[in-house]
Order: sequence, then C-alpha cells, then structure tokens
Amino acid sequence: MRAGLRLVGVDLRGRQPAAERPGDAFGGSFCRSPQQTWRPFPMIVRRWRAVRSYGASRIGRWSGARRLCHDDAMTDAEGTTADSTTQAARLNIDGVGLAYDDEGSGDGAALVFIHGWTANRHRWDHQMDHFKVGRRVIRLDLRGHGESDKPVQRYTIDGLAEDVRRLMDDRGVDRFIPVGHSMGGMIAQKLALAYPDRVERIVLVDSLGRMVYNRGRGLVMTVSKRLPYNLFVAANIMRAFKPGYPREQIRGYVAASQATPRHVVLSCFDAMRAFDVLDRASEIQAPVLLVHGYYDVQLPPREALRLAARCRDAVVKILDTGHEAPVEDPAAVTAAIEDFLARG
Repeated sequence: MRAGLRLVGVDLRGRQPAAERPGDAFGGSFCRSPQQTWRPFPMIVRRWRAVRSYGASRIGRWSGARRLCHDDAMTDAEGTTADSTTQAARLNIDGVGLAYDDEGSGDGAALVFIHGWTANRHRWDHQMDHFKVGRRVIRLDLRGHGESDKPVQRYTIDGLAEDVRRLMDDRGVDRFIPVGHSMGGMIAQKLALAYPDRVERIVLVDSLGRMVYNRGRGLVMTVSKRLPYNLFVAANIMRAFKPGYPREQIRGYVAASQATPRHVVLSCFDAMRAFDVLDRASEIQAPVLLVHGYYDVQLPPREALRLAARCRDAVVKILDTGHEAPVEDPAAVTAAIEDFLARG
C-alpha cells in the first residue's frame, strides 16, 4: 500500500468496526462487494421495480410522468422537515442570488459544506449543529438548488466552484476546508486544485475523481436519461440508499429532488459525467479525507480508493451506508470529520 494512504475499515459481518486495518479494503471482502459488479439488464430491471414500487399512481407511466406534488411533503432534499424559522442570507453573484448560512466562530479554518446533485444546504444540518460550537461553519444552496436562484444556463463543476470561491471572498474567509458530498465533492476538488493556498484540508463524502462508466453502467445511465423526467430523478435517487433505509424518508427525498428544475438537473448531470481530475489528484497539496458508503452503487467505493491512491496524503473511512452517508448515518460522518480535523 502506498505511503501516505491510510484506510479505516468497517466490518459489515457482525464484528466490531475495524480500526486501522491497512490494505483490508484492497485485499479483503470489500473488493468483492456485489455492488461493484455491474450487470446491465438486472440493474435496469431493479431500477424499474424500485420506481414502480414507489407508486405508479404518483409517478405515472413510462409514456409520461405526472409531476409529483411537493406541497404535501414540505421536505428538504434529505427527507427531513426544513426549519421555516431560519432565514438564509443571500449573496448576489452577477444577478444570481445564492442562499447561505454562516454560523459559529473560532480560530481554525472555516468548514464549508457543499451539497450534491438535486440536494440543498440542509444536507448538513447535523454537521452544522455540531461544528458551529467552536468553529466557523458555512453552507450554501448551490446555484440552481434549494433557495438559490435557478437560471437557465449551462451548469459546470468549475462554475459552481467559482460560486463557492466568491462566497468565501464575500464573507472574508481566507483559508477554508471544503466538505463536499457527491457532486459537492467534485466541487471541493476543483477548489483544492485552483486555490491550494486557501484550502487547508478537504473532505470528500461519497465522491470520486473521475466519473467512469463501464459498458454495463453506461447502458443503465443511457436508458435512465431517456425516461420521463420524474422517473429519471426517482430512479437515480431511490437506488442511492442502502437496502432497508426507511421508505417514507426516501419518498420525501425523491419529492424534494424532483422539485429541482429539469434544466438544472440535466445540466448538472452532464457536468458530473464529464468530471475528471483523477490524473491531477497528486497536485492536491492538502490532506484529504474520503468518507464512503460500502453499499454505494451510484459511485462505487473502488473509485474513491482509486482517487485516494493518487493523493499525497489521504485517509479513507468506509461506512455502513449507501451513497447518502450524510443522511443515512450523519453521526458517523460527523465523527469521521472530527477525527480528521484532530490529526496533527
């Protein structure tokens, strides 16, 4: 195993979590996870069954989906009730308003939480509540998401990263620690590469350095994108959770994701598909923490390990979750970040 890479494993067979098991994630049962074997036809069937089980009366048929009513859900992208008493601050960037929260104070670098595709800043409620005691914490709704404006334009990972940078400039933040989930992790890597003097550390949750599609997964994604809009979103969100996650919470998550405008969803989806900084990972000077769900079938864990192996200083933490680790086990994500920040 390359020097500088440290693996912190999770035992999923009933034993206590394994701490400091170098190489286990490469040579043990992790690499033989069935989630990493892509079989196109069964995957398409499972995806269709998942959407159909959500309720054909609400989603609609293949030929045309009915818009899911979001008013009865009143949930944010995590399937949790948004706090209507909290009024987000706003930053105007060239006529586009971004909603954000800036809380806490402390001497260390600010934590900047960046959500993923179709989500919003409330993804990080648990982490904000924990870290604002003794540290400055900032989170935002990315352009096109949540309470931020949703202009009709081409969305890129570089452009979203620049929005975060301009928010840091506006808030007078020099050095910061980007914490990104999924697409937010891609944005965090762009920030680390573009502004190495400002990024002190970087935390990537269920993210990767290169969006790779083998033949099987490429077929799945092609078929998915040809579905009616609501089916496309539902198909991608529902499979993001570890089997057994409460169905009602998933329904709230799906409803909130479907509330994201179509032009934003599809443009960001294309931006993620084009994302590739893997060959530049060695240029990231800051220490990197990669937190990844063992059951993540959206962005398989092997891709996180591939990224970690290219970084100068990386720690990998595998959790007993799917792709939505901040939702499925927020306490574990918070603990992993806390441990990482405590490193010398």
